[in-house]
Order: sequence, then C-alpha cells, then structure tokens
Amino acid sequence: MKNTARCIYCDKEIMHGSKHKGEHIIPFGLGGYPSSRKICCTACNNGIASSADAEFIKIFSPILGMSGNVRNVGSHKYTGKVKYRTQDGYECYDAVIKDNKISSCEEWSVKYRRAICENDALNFEIVSANFDFVMPNDTFKNGVAKIAINYAASLGINHQILSKNILRDGISMDDNGKLHGKLNYKTPVFPYIPLNEFDHIIENHHTTELVHILMLFSYKTFLVCYVELFSTFQQYVILSDKYVGNQICENYCQSVEVRGFTPYRPNYYRGKHIITDAMIHGIKSDDVKGGLFGIREGRDEEVENARDFVYCIEDRINNNIRKAPYSIELGDYVNRRYDLAEEIKAISRNETTPEKLSLLNYAVQFYIEQIPINEMNGEEEDEEYYEDFYELLSVEKYKKFTPTEKGDVVFYPLAVCRLCHDNDEIVSKYTTLKLENLISYLQKCKENAT
Repeated sequence: MKNTARCIYCDKEIMHGSKHKGEHIIPFGLGGYPSSRKICCTACNNGIASSADAEFIKIFSPILGMSGNVRNVGSHKYTGKVKYRTQDGYECYDAVIKDNKISSCEEWSVKYRRAICENDALNFEIVSANFDFVMPNDTFKNGVAKIAINYAASLGINHQILSKNILRDGISMDDNGKLHGKLNYKTPVFPYIPLNEFDHIIENHHTTELVHILMLFSYKTFLVCYVELFSTFQQYVILSDKYVGNQICENYCQSVEVRGFTPYRPNYYRGKHIITDAMIHGIKSDDVKGGLFGIREGRDEEVENARDFVYCIEDRINNNIRKAPYSIELGDYVNRRYDLAEEIKAISRNETTPEKLSLLNYAVQFYIEQIPINEMNGEEEDEEYYEDFYELLSVEKYKKFTPTEKGDVVFYPLAVCRLCHDNDEIVSKYTTLKLENLISYLQKCKENAT
C-alpha cells in the first residue's frame, strides 16, 4: 500500500527514499533518541526544521555544557562564574565556558592585557553556570510546540490537524520548492504545576535522574501533549480543542544521560556463541562465519587472523551496545518516583497536618492500582494469596486527571491552565524550584566526575 504521509510544513507527500532519514521528535542536540519518517519531507527536515531546532537548543546550553553526560551533545558555549588563582588568593570573573574549559574572559583580558593562553587556563576554576532562563519566551514555546507536533505526527495523527497550529506568515518557498523563514506556532503552551499532595511530593523532591517524557492523550474534544525535558521543564501543549478522532493515550520516556555499560568479551574458541551474540546485537551472521574458520581448524596463522577478526566483531558489538535505545517504561519511572514519595510520606507523617495527610492518601488511592500478585505472575487465583498486591501507579491517569479537595476528578491541563491564568506567583515559584533542583543535580554530577 502506498504511504500517503504528508509533510506538516510544505504539505508535500513524504517520499521514503534512501536519503530520507526522518525527523528527530526531540532534537538530537538535546539527547533526543526517537525519530520518525511521518513528520516532514527531507528538504524541510534539513532546512526549516533544523534551523528551528538550533535556536531552541541554544536555550539549554548551560545544561548541556555543564552536565557533560548528555547523549548526542556536541560543544556548547555558556557563561559562568570562574575563579582565577593568583599569588594573593583568588579573583572572581564572568567568563565564557566551552567543553568545561575557559574559552574567554573579557574582564580578565582587559586587566592582564592578553588573551587567555593554555598556561593561564590552568589557574582558572569553574564555579557555576549562569542559568538565565527567562520563560516563557517565543523560542522556548515554539520549540516545545514543535516537539509535541512531531510526536503526534509520528503516532499518525492527521497532519491537517497538526499543520493548523503552524503560522505560515513568515515562511516562503523558493523556486526549488524549499521553505525559508522562521517557524512559529499558535498552539497554546503553558507550564505544568502539581495540583494534589501526591504530585507535590514527587515533583518537589530533588532531581535523581534526567529524563525526557512525552505523553499524548485525548479527552472529549481535546488533544493534548505533555512535554517534559531534563526532568525539569514541564509543559502542556493543546494541539486541538475540536479533536474528533480515535481516543488516544500514548507515552514515551527516555533517559537523557549516557549510561555505563558492561563491555562484551567473547569466548574466542566458541564460534557459535560469537555468531549468536553478533546476531543479538544487530550484526549479520554471514559477516561473522567466514572469519571464524581459522579458529575451528586450529592452524596457528589462521587462528591469529581469526582472532584479529573477532576483535573487530567485539568492537562492533560494543559500539552497538553503546548506541542502544535509551527508552525506558514510563510506568517504571513514575513508580520509582512513587517509591521515593512513599519514603517521604513516611517521614512527613509527623510533620504535616491531618488535613494534608488525608488529601495525600486520597490522591494516592486515586492514582494507584492494586493488582493481585498471582495475577501479575500469571498464576491461578488463590484465596490464600489474594490479599497480597502489587501497587502500581496508573500511567493512564498520570498528569491527565487529578483529584480535587472536594472529591471531584478534573482534567489536569484545563485545571492548570486556569491556575496559570489567575496566579503567576505560583507558576514562578514552582518553575524556580524545579530549576534549582536541576542545578543542584548537575553540580553533584560534576563533583562526582572530578
């Protein structure tokens, strides 16, 4: 069957040739892993879409530069506080930092009348990054909206619904059919804020890992995407308030940080094992079999050649392991947060009011599903074990609905939207807290690395 996916920017049919690599749903420069060929054509992907990503990625330069542990990240410049060691002590400056090294310091250069050389750099110490996030701004909103639209397109949402959110006033097409200009989106973008005691405990706790989360869901006539970047920047995007398609509830969660891995070490005298291992890690068996002949025959020269060949296979397998998808189950992630919240809840029982504890328990009961252990293990029902349960957080409800103090259940995005409209102070306080948690986490990672 012919593929009829159309580009959300130029409306041309997307041709799936060898040159069409697909658009990254979350920008590659932010550590985003997934990509899709259903979003835009090759020309728009290489042109107007890429230029929009570049502007958006610059916002996160302090995070990318300071962490040094985010996937797919190249060099990023950012400004920060530094100390310069002298015979009399330390001098403090603002400097430009790149790859965790001092790139330039105008104030220092004026004082000492020279540019920073390699020997000078040894006397500098990076103290902190300048996180000058002024949000919301158009670049940030456009970048988040683009991610939401990309994710919806990758899941097959009608491109006409999505393309209505793109403002085309500043976009023009040249004689070769290539689009130029700046992408702008009219879709509403507003921050997530926790509205119940359970979410307050989870979100207000310190950052323990960096993840990107995408959740696409519908409710009545609303089609909404929740976007979370670096476990910190949390936004709702209203893609449509007139949605009439099939009800949808999809999610994606990925680790952002580079993970350590256990290197693969082959058994050089077990050719079948090596072939099996190679196939498991995406290497064709035909690429392996011929090179293992010398090991099987046992002749010295051929054994040596075969071992060299196996070293190459070993490197290829290890490279594939390093590049393995970093996607994780959203349910696993939120349940880790729930376990953490349970510990905090136990501590806070003696520190909170009975009213707040009651609201917390009510929220937990709303979110948690109790599944009998025998059902989880695929066993037949047994009355003796029926009262033993696994408690799992319902991903279908997570950040889609929230219980209220009155005992009602409301649609989370609309409740947050009303709150954001009426109370800027709450929004500012919460976003500042999340950013402080992120900065603290990055500083700890940096200290552990040194």
